[in-house]
Amino acid sequence: MELQIDKTNVPNNYKILFLSGGGQGQFAAVPLNLISRTGSADYVVTGIEFDFIPDTKVVPLVADMSSNFMSKKIDVSKFGVIYGGAQKNIGTSGVALVIVREDLLNQALPICPSILDWTINAKADSIPDTPPMFVMGRLFQWIDRQDNCQERQK
Repeated sequence: MELQIDKTNVPNNYKILFLSGGGQGQFAAVPLNLISRTGSADYVVTGIEFDFIPDTKVVPLVADMSSNFMSKKIDVSKFGVIYGGAQKNIGTSGVALVIVREDLLNQALPICPSILDWTINAKADSIPDTPPMFVMGRLFQWIDRQDNCQERQK
């Protein structure tokens, strides 16, 4: 999708997924897709936006950017996974956008439902989730006609 999501800002080793389930679905998807790497996870739930991106060394940084999508440029390469429910900035309730680094795919737990499995959705180009793709695509087209990210950031 060559629209306002600005794929030039998303490195080639990342996949952009359009999924059902919204933010709540991704709250479950994160551990189901990542926890097999170590068997444990740490969560920092703050509800605030940091004014810097923490350096987590080799630990993949995962961020819920529901409130930030399309509002400013971000350095995607500093994150392992960025996700957000669409209802705040990019679509309707119940859909989500996920940007995941490719090396974090192919490790979902066996109990991960296919609808939350990032690898399955990446391989299928998000086709199992056609309604969210359609809704977000239409909204991105509208945003492209209105303005650009630099204007919204002001």
